[in-house]
Amino acid sequence: MRIRLSVVLICLFVFIGTAGAEEPLSLENLTVTAEKQEQDLQKVPVSVTALTGMEIEDRRIRSISDVADFTPNFISPGSGIVGLSIPSIRGIHQDGSGSSPVGLFVDGVPILSATGFNDALLDIERVEVLRGPQGTLYGGGTEAGAVNVITRQPGNEVTGKACLEAGEDDKMRLTASLSSPIKKDVLAFSLSALHYEKDGYIKNTNTGEMVNNRDYDYGKAILRWTPTSALDISLIASALRHDDGDQGLALGPAGPAFYGVPVPNKREVQSDLQGWNKSESNMQALKVAWDMNENCKIQSVTTRRRYRSNYLNDWDFTSSVSMFAPMHKEMDNILRNVSEELKFSWNGEGASVVTGVYADMDDNDFTDIDAVTDTVTENHNTTGKGLGLFIHGEKALTAKLAVVTGVRYDWAEGEFDDTIRSREIDESWSEVSPKLSLKYAVTPEMMVYAGASKGYRKGGFNDHASPSDPETYDEESLISYEIGTKSQWLGNRLRVNVSAYYMDISDMQVRIDSPVSPEFNYTDNAAESYSTGAEVEATARVTTGLTLSGTFGYNRTVFKDYSDAKGDYDGNKNPYAPDYTYSLNGLYRHPVGIFTNLSYVGTGEMYLDKENIYKRDAYGVVNAKVGYETDHLDIYLYADNLFDEEYNAIGYFGGVYNVYSPPREVGVKVACRF
Repeated sequence: MRIRLSVVLICLFVFIGTAGAEEPLSLENLTVTAEKQEQDLQKVPVSVTALTGMEIEDRRIRSISDVADFTPNFISPGSGIVGLSIPSIRGIHQDGSGSSPVGLFVDGVPILSATGFNDALLDIERVEVLRGPQGTLYGGGTEAGAVNVITRQPGNEVTGKACLEAGEDDKMRLTASLSSPIKKDVLAFSLSALHYEKDGYIKNTNTGEMVNNRDYDYGKAILRWTPTSALDISLIASALRHDDGDQGLALGPAGPAFYGVPVPNKREVQSDLQGWNKSESNMQALKVAWDMNENCKIQSVTTRRRYRSNYLNDWDFTSSVSMFAPMHKEMDNILRNVSEELKFSWNGEGASVVTGVYADMDDNDFTDIDAVTDTVTENHNTTGKGLGLFIHGEKALTAKLAVVTGVRYDWAEGEFDDTIRSREIDESWSEVSPKLSLKYAVTPEMMVYAGASKGYRKGGFNDHASPSDPETYDEESLISYEIGTKSQWLGNRLRVNVSAYYMDISDMQVRIDSPVSPEFNYTDNAAESYSTGAEVEATARVTTGLTLSGTFGYNRTVFKDYSDAKGDYDGNKNPYAPDYTYSLNGLYRHPVGIFTNLSYVGTGEMYLDKENIYKRDAYGVVNAKVGYETDHLDIYLYADNLFDEEYNAIGYFGGVYNVYSPPREVGVKVACRF
């Protein structure tokens, strides 16, 4: 790690030396919508990381997992199953089948489960990551934070771009986008599309083939109508379709004993089944914004999303026959959601208010099929509806001091129908989420803030429990206390934001293995925990062409009251809660067209289980991109994971599986635009 860090620092010093003769410029002011109205990033009393569309392109950010690399105390590691991520902010993650504590909102479309969390990023204007509970404005799926993805809107300019990436392992990534007015100042559209394919890196020794190949397509369309200067209406639609190989899992330390099979080599399986993944999703959103006058605005976001998780997998990864093997299963799950948010915002002299209502409905089908006997082993449906009422406001108390406060009431009702076990369950949940903070402008360039807020995630149904296990689980909640400062220095050439927090977590939702059989598990409110930490983000414009930035997050999330039939876990660290995360990024863009971006990202040691037996070791990854840019043509050479660092998760799902990290990828990118 020291050698790699030295390489990064040396390269950054070279950048500085090369660019030293240029005149420095101030950093660009960033406008965000973190609190559901446009605000200067440095004036928002919330820990927010904002990445612009240009930064996303320069740093080769392709997914929410990549966004997490540049956000302190945020990780979104893959589970080995395509479309299923485990987002964790400040040490809080999804444990079991419950809802995610991190909400994803793509153009207002809510994705509040870990399934489908890592949708593609394409033609993006901005990504915002809010850390800490956001329940007041975003509801129960944002107990630990929220991620806002905002797509670039079409306007009066005709623009287009096409890119080709080719890399190792027959990797190919094709993207294209077009934006154009249909009638100037009235009607415009944009189209964007992506195709991706690449060979896998896990080998089936029975066939000699790589099994986890990837092949998917994604597309998005926007139609924007502005009949008057006060009315803005956008219709947004997108679709994603996979035609992949098998999942990216292999047997871990406990897997061979569990299935009674030989221990495999690293990145190898011995399956007698070629799995596949044909998952797909589509979503639509209708966004309406009406500026009633210069102070008042009404906004409506109507959304629909359908995600089908459909894949076949050999879960024993062997051709042997044992107690469980062959364990060939097809999963065919369909998740549907429609939602509506209507909000009113007012901005006056020294005060602002956002208030509104949110409602949604879910209809989800879950089906497991034993591919050996071709019989349905799991078949259940969950339906639900929810309602949220919220108000959030800011009031200046003096010229420098302001209070920010808000409250939200959420109610949800669900029904569970299991046709295999003949179970029908009804349940409802409700919660009130208040927030109070103060912010003080020490100078025009420095603001300090302190506050407390409540976050929660709703309860749910135990769909993989045995008949003797609990059928439902209750809400999880936390109280978060945070202090921070946001500052700009040297004529806005240096931006430094710092925060510290403490969260007290009650009725924590944790996954418990059923005492009846290891194939069953359920979620229960069996734990109390706390999380404490600090975060730093800094960006410096050294010269016109050179920008340096870095993040660091320290976190400690620990069980303080948790035990079950297998043991006592008091004092153990939460799974998926690394002690630290960090990133360093150096960007140099010369007027003659020379471009270089170098980043170094990583996390500390992270446990995968409540017993703190299995883990992913600390790691750091260097990514590099160099090229030459012109007005219409760019050519780059890139390397992801330049030093081929391995950061494998050894012992996922109770030690049964390993999730192997992808190897180094070196490639070339050509971009043409007009």
